[in-house]
Amino acid sequence: MKTQVYSLKLKPQTGRNIAPNQRNGIEQEIILTGVPLGKGSTVKMRYKVSYQRDAQPHEEQGNVPSLGIA
Repeated sequence: MKTQVYSLKLKPQTGRNIAPNQRNGIEQEIILTGVPLGKGSTVKMRYKVSYQRDAQPHEEQGNVPSLGIA
């Protein structure tokens, strides 16, 4: 299987702090280029999030199985 390489640009996040029970939290828009036309649903991404809760550092990572785009 050949690994594809795409270009990713991150726009600034909408904030740095999340209040208890806050809806929608913090968002960050991405711009992904280099995806061949019609192959968007095959793109898979990994993410890593670092944050502090109760002054303790936490880190989570995972996969986005499909972006669901054309």
